[in-house]
Amino acid sequence: MGFDWAIWKADVTASSFSVMPETELPPKGFATVYRYTEKDAETFNRLGSYKGFKGVVFSPSLKIDVDTSEAAEQVQDTLREHKLSFSRFTTGNRGKHFLIKREAKESHLLPLYDRWLVSQLFPVSDMSIYHHVAMYRQPGCVHQKTGQPKKLELWRPGNSIPDRFEEFSKARTSEQPVKTGSNFQSIFGDKELALLCKPLRGTKRHNTLSRIALRLRRLGQTKEFTLGILQNMVAWTDESIAVEELCRMVDWAFSQE
Repeated sequence: MGFDWAIWKADVTASSFSVMPETELPPKGFATVYRYTEKDAETFNRLGSYKGFKGVVFSPSLKIDVDTSEAAEQVQDTLREHKLSFSRFTTGNRGKHFLIKREAKESHLLPLYDRWLVSQLFPVSDMSIYHHVAMYRQPGCVHQKTGQPKKLELWRPGNSIPDRFEEFSKARTSEQPVKTGSNFQSIFGDKELALLCKPLRGTKRHNTLSRIALRLRRLGQTKEFTLGILQNMVAWTDESIAVEELCRMVDWAFSQE
């Protein structure tokens, strides 16, 4: 089963999209971080939507996005230390993109694994791009602020990041123990969460969603589960909030004490 289909947008904020083989992606616009099977691609086309997709995905390279030259230097120091093979791209603005050779298997957990892996190796990176349908600037895409294109500026041969999925699984299990018995607290019995989980309205939508994420973290839920709840809240009232924005809310909530 091949994973060689991608979602493509001319503009990351556009509602319209195309689904095409990776070999047909144009040198402009934005394509998804991950790749999909032809069957899933056909489903996206048939439904006219990829909203809420959480299926099996793959990417042969670990993609990194940093916003500053200082962060890019930190990433490159780690790459040199581990003698890793990578390509470095300009973004058209101040940031840098890296494509790093890695070993991994297709999985519905791959975005969560990548987020964990990047937090271990490159913690200065933007973590919001590690979800199933995140968009990533294509080489040749012109930055809207500077008018400059994304382009390859450096390639280095080297090693691959080894598959650390088993280590990730153990860490995930230890961080998220299964709760049973009288000490288990169901989120459905939490009065504060119940008061927050109402149809989203007006300018306080983002505030409400952020408070829900924070409450779920304090109730011991995982990032993945919290993001799913926020997506369901948005879908419940037919709101239009980008998944990237929801990921930022979750990251904020889980950074709080």
